[in-house]
Parts: sequence; structure tokens; C-alpha cells
Amino acid sequence: EYLNLVSEKRVDILGSHGIKATGLWEVINNNHEVVMVWATSVENWVQFQKNRDTTRGLDNSGMVDERITKWESISATYITGGDTHIMTPFPGTVYGPNDWENADLNDWLATNAPEEYREQNPTGSE
Repeated sequence: EYLNLVSEKRVDILGSHGIKATGLWEVINNNHEVVMVWATSVENWVQFQKNRDTTRGLDNSGMVDERITKWESISATYITGGDTHIMTPFPGTVYGPNDWENADLNDWLATNAPEEYREQNPTGSE
């Protein structure tokens, strides 16, 4: 029932913010648990959070989207707990670069990220 609501409502809401559902699963033998995988850029995710906070009156740097808080009210009747993990794509995967040599941190940074972030070298390559 919950995943049906996700596919009917949340997929469109998040999709309009540049966040795409790539997998929605029920967990076998654990009927109160689901796994949802969404793909987006860090920039889109941060903007979505700003929009959420602006809609809730906690910030003014985003755009109001009442669908976000309406969905949160609906989902709160189903959700008993959970985790959110932000991940970066591994090279050679659907959303990742072809290999580590092509992996560039700047591809994942927002256009207005601080310059010191751009100078980091997380892969160790020159």
C-alpha cells in the first residue's frame, strides 16, 4: 500500500525537483520495511531540502511547494522509522563516470560550491 502511494504521488513530486526513483522494493519476510533508491545530483538534493524548509517556514532560500509537506503528512501515517543515505555513484555504474580516471569531484559539486572544495583530491589522482 505504501509503495503504491510512493509511485502515485512521491515519484512525481521528487521528479519535479530533479530526483528520480530508480528502485522501489518491499522487503521479503519483513512487511513493515521497504527500500527506495533515488538518483539526483547533490545540487538538486540541497535545493529540494531548501524548498522543503521554505515550505515549512524555516528558511526563505527555496521555493514553496505544498506537495512536499502534504506528502510528509501522508507518509507519516505509514512510516515507523528509517534511514537516509546520500551516496555518490561508483565508476562504471549507470549514474557514475566510466572509470576513476574520469571521476571528477567537480562533476558532483554545486556551481556555487566554495573554491576550497574544488581543490580537494579525494581519488588521489593528479
